[in-house]
Amino acid sequence: MRVAEIQRFCTHDGPGLRTTVFFKGCPLRCVWCHNPETQKAAREVMLHTALCIGCGACISACPTGAQVLTQNDRCRVVSLCKSCFACADVCLTEACRTVGTDMSAEQILAEVMRDAAFYGQSGGVTLSGGEPLCADGVIELLQLCKQHGLHVLVETAGACDPDTIKAAVPYVDEFYFDIKHTDAQKHRELTGADPALILRNLAQIDQMGARTRLRCLLVNGLTTNDAHFARVARLYATLKHCRGVQLLRYHPMGGSKASALGLADSGRREWIPTDAQIARATEILLQQNVPVLTE
Repeated sequence: MRVAEIQRFCTHDGPGLRTTVFFKGCPLRCVWCHNPETQKAAREVMLHTALCIGCGACISACPTGAQVLTQNDRCRVVSLCKSCFACADVCLTEACRTVGTDMSAEQILAEVMRDAAFYGQSGGVTLSGGEPLCADGVIELLQLCKQHGLHVLVETAGACDPDTIKAAVPYVDEFYFDIKHTDAQKHRELTGADPALILRNLAQIDQMGARTRLRCLLVNGLTTNDAHFARVARLYATLKHCRGVQLLRYHPMGGSKASALGLADSGRREWIPTDAQIARATEILLQQNVPVLTE
């Protein structure tokens, strides 16, 4: 499995203290993506210019001339980069770093178990991404986690093979299931994918008794209209084992990570929803007897 990052002592990826494993690879291309470094399954180079000390080691190591240091700037010419990762190998400050480490299920479990003493009664491991249910070997990892008594949570958009998500159900305590948009055409425009598979997967795991919560990202002008949340309420009403809906606020910090990958800065401050928009979405859901979850 290719892991982008393992974060420890997380408090926003499920109950209690958690270790969150971010996998690389996602079939969706959400325009607001918060983790662009997890979209591609391939290993990538990220360049954080603020960490650069101008030593020039990467320039000497780069065989294609993709690494450039000028008097006022530090950049990577993406078109010249062959992803050999020589720059990351010699960078002393991790201004250049490789994103993507191949790990077995046993290796990931070993990293997670390092934090087991801190999980208490409610903490545990969260698999995220990217789309963790597209990772080869994820079922084996889930099985190992449950064998070691861990509370397991999966953050998913449901854009995965139906057999994989069904196989995951016995080993997952809760799915945090992202609902990108409830209008099919808008979903295709904003994520690059049709929502039909996603909705079928959600319905299937609910029929199997999987515990879920729906997560809705509020992006000003894109996912903040009343009709969208009225449809979210109707979707919730079809589910027997869904705990409620969590409203998430868009933030533009993914833009800096896109820049570090050599892509255009995708962060948009104008997309940050207002408090009034959050309140309106909450009002619509509560009027339809949908629990609005805050943690």
